Order: sequence, then structure tokens, then C-alpha cells
Amino acid sequence: MLRESFLGRCVVAIVSMAVAGLSVFVWAQGHGGVVPRQRHRPISIEPALAENAQVRAYRPAADDPAAAAIERALAEAADFDFVEQPLSRVLEHVRTAHKITVLPDRKALEDVAINLDTPTTCKLKGVSLRSALRHVLGQLELRAVSRDGVLLVTSATVADIQLETRVYDVSELYAALRQPADDLDDLIKLLASTVQPRAWEDAGGPGSMAGLRGRLIVSTTANVHDEIARTLQGLAAAVRQQVTAKGAERYVPIRCDLSAAETAIRKKLDGKHELVFNETPLADVAKTLREKLGVEVQFDLKALEDVGVSQDTPVTFKSEGLPVRTALDHVLGPLELAWAIENELLLITSKTVADTKLVARVYPVADLLGDVSEPDYDTLIGAHTTSVSPESWSDAGGPAHVRPFAASGCLVISQMPAVHQEMETLLAMLRKSLAEQPVAVYAPRRVLRIYLLATTTAPETQPPGRPPQRVGTTGGAGQVVVVPAAAPDPQRPTAAELASLIQERIAPDSWQAYGGRGYIRDLTGALVIEHTAEVHAEIQKLLAPFGVKMEEVRQ
Repeated sequence: MLRESFLGRCVVAIVSMAVAGLSVFVWAQGHGGVVPRQRHRPISIEPALAENAQVRAYRPAADDPAAAAIERALAEAADFDFVEQPLSRVLEHVRTAHKITVLPDRKALEDVAINLDTPTTCKLKGVSLRSALRHVLGQLELRAVSRDGVLLVTSATVADIQLETRVYDVSELYAALRQPADDLDDLIKLLASTVQPRAWEDAGGPGSMAGLRGRLIVSTTANVHDEIARTLQGLAAAVRQQVTAKGAERYVPIRCDLSAAETAIRKKLDGKHELVFNETPLADVAKTLREKLGVEVQFDLKALEDVGVSQDTPVTFKSEGLPVRTALDHVLGPLELAWAIENELLLITSKTVADTKLVARVYPVADLLGDVSEPDYDTLIGAHTTSVSPESWSDAGGPAHVRPFAASGCLVISQMPAVHQEMETLLAMLRKSLAEQPVAVYAPRRVLRIYLLATTTAPETQPPGRPPQRVGTTGGAGQVVVVPAAAPDPQRPTAAELASLIQERIAPDSWQAYGGRGYIRDLTGALVIEHTAEVHAEIQKLLAPFGVKMEEVRQ
């Protein structure tokens, strides 16, 4: 649901985009200022290579028949129907139905006060065994991990410290971006900041990443590996999309957090259904949604218990013509509940839990970056982080992160699902605004001036036999200014030294040497400068301590 001040903040964001070509002004609650624009690699995609770019993963024991059997079983459809059954019955069902070895880590289970007699209730079907186990065991804070040819059921605490090393081949992705694959630093920094940031060594976690000849070597837990794989696949999909799709379809966000099955659920939530509930228990609301949408609906029982809600809590609501997602917001909101799509099902949980679930998405934004040879990611990022949930971003102390993958024309954003929805709304408004009315850009008038560091006194007192020196003529809007100086002095800076000083101290980004339009050239005893009157005024102030005085020559 959009925050009350969201539309107002979007107006500020759109205005900031209009001046993106001049300078980057980033405002945040509590402080403001001018932030130097960071230089990024130009956007460069090779269509012939991008069309089929893939990221491939290599994992230990990939050729082990037992490990391969477990991976196949985890992809099979599950059918769970347990009501207050001991955990041992669930594990036995998995063993017999999917023909794999399942073992409990008894010591780890004891440490979290779980045993094989712990009652388990779950009724679901139509999802993969992997997703079913994640949901059922997750309610008990347990995990199932494939190790040494068996499916081991252990505690989340133990699973989160057991690392696995995998290799990801990203050479095709880098080739499609016309980038050398021997330097993966940008990709490593991107993943470390957007995929479970606390899981990596630099943040005190156990995980690590390194690059070697187009291969990304990652050591982390199985769950984090899943997110890494989805994000890398999302980047490859975004690159492919930009060369295979047409029009606005090129810039549809890539949802790294959703599988194909979960994407189908999202589409069903966009549909409109008549929903009528009159003191209806929450469990029956879930049943109605299952029947109308044809999707699996489950409860996060622990989260509901934490906010004092049960499946028997009555709900009264009537909707006509509303998208189901909007109707659900109205049904669940008053109970401090929320919905999420995960593990191939629609999960009803608490707002508190939903707001801690960060998911990564890849946003193709090349059309909003201006000059692709020098893409301005910083203004676009600033427009989002100051307009959409400002308190949630890492710069403001929140958990969310945004980082560009420069050469691809994409942003990777790790955020809460509800905030992602706001992000997509802002991007849609920006694109609509730019399509309907091109950006009007103010181009300040530039003035040509010649600063002469004279080696003699004024021209009319030249020594006999030496012709007067011509320093230039006016042309169009240009002006010629002669700045006489005293006789040569070895202590005075040269024209070349002054040129360097001017570019370093006065509007550095505005000079051609740094990608701007300002022109400066040092000649023998002179500086030729074309820039705005405001910059010329700053130059005169800078040169004043060196005894340079300006005198305008009128033609």
C-alpha cells in the first residue's frame, strides 16, 4: 500500500530528474547538500552475445548419484496432509514418497527444543518438495539440507553456519556487456550489498566471494546460494530482455525473488474477484482464496500468534471489482497482518515479519540514465531513496540497498516487497512523464575569453621592431578579454599550471577533460577559456592573488 506522502515525494523526484544533466543534488531527511557525481562505466551491450547470455552454477558432488537423486526429488510435486502428526511421520512420508534418504540431526533438534514427536500440522499440494519442506520446517525453525547423499533435517542455527562452495560461470554475461571477465570486483560488491548483506566477511558473517577468469567463487550457506543464483540469473535475464523485447517491455523489472510458479500467483492476485466475508473465520478466508484463485494459501502460525491472531479470528469485508491484492490489504491490514508470495504459495503473516523480508529485483533503467556513454545512476538512485520509504535505505540506517550494475544499464535493489511496488509506481510515472513531455534542458550561455599573461607591458609599448600581439577577436556571443600581468617572474605559475588549478578548483565536472562542455587551453603566456559567465567570475577571483587583473578589450 502506498504511503500517504508518496505522491508528494514523487513530484520532488521528477523535478530532480529534470536537472540530471547539470549536477546531482541529493536531499535526505535531516541533511542535504551536493554530492559529487560518481563516474560509471558506459552502457554497452553486444546484442549477438546478450541474446543467449546465461549464468551457470557448479556445485560439489554434482556427479554423485545420491546427491543428484535428492535434487530431482526436491523438484518433484509434494502432497502433504498432516494434522497434529509427529515430525517423524512427515520425514517418513518424504522418504517413502520421494525415495530418498532423510535423517534428523538429533543433536541440533534437541538444542532448539524440538524432537521427532513434535506435532506438525500442514495441508498443501501443488508445490515442489523443496518449497513444502521450507514452509513446514520453517514453522519449527528447522531446515533441510542436502549433504553427503542424504537430506539432513537440522536447525536453522546449524544450517546458517554450514558453508558450501559453488562456482558461477559469469563469462557469458560479461562478454555480452563487452567487459573483461578477469575483474569481477563490481559484481562482488553488488552481490555483497544486495544479497543478505550481513552474511559476508566484511560485515562479520562467514561468507566470502572471489573472482577468477570469469568465474565467481562463492562460499556461503545453501539458502544464500539460492539467492545468489536467482540474482545472477536475473541480471542475465535483464540483459537478454533489453535486446529481445520491444518498447516498454525492455524495461520490465526482473523479479529475482519469484519462480515461474510464484509469478503465476502474482498474476492471479492482479485479477478481480467478488469477495464477501461476514464474520468469516480467517481459515475460511484462506479456503475461499484457494478456490477462487487456484493457489495454495498457508499461514505463518508463529507470526500470527505473536500479534494475537488465530485462524478462528473473524473477518468482515466485501469487495466488488477490486484486484485481489488490494482486497487482501484491506482484509489483513486491520489485524496487523500482511501477505507475501514465497515457497510457491501465498503466505499470510504479520506486518512485522513481512517488513523484514528483503528480496532482490533487477530494474533495467537505461532509458532513464541520459547519456549512455556516461550514465547518471546517482541522480536516479537519489530520486528513489529520497522519495520511496526514505528511512528504509542503508544510508539512513535501514536494511535496504541499491547498487548499479553499470555496463548493463540496470539497478539491483534489495527491498521489502511493498516498497518494490512503490518503486515500480515511481518508475512508471517517470517514464510516462518523459514520454508525454520531453525534458526541457537549460543550457547556460558560454562565453569565450582569452586570459593573456603578458610577457611585456601593454601592447602599445612593445619594443621597436616587434609587431603587436593579436590575442583574438570576438565572434558571435564570445568576448575577448586581455589580462595584462607584470614582467616575467619565476615565482609566478605558468599558464599550464593555472589551467590545471582552474579545472581542479572550479566546477571540476564541467570541463571537457572530465566529461563536461567547458573548454580551456593553455598557450604560451595565455589561457583560452570558453565557459559560462558565472565560472569566468570564479576564475577571476582565483587568479586575483597572483596579481592578474582583467581589462576588457572592446572592438
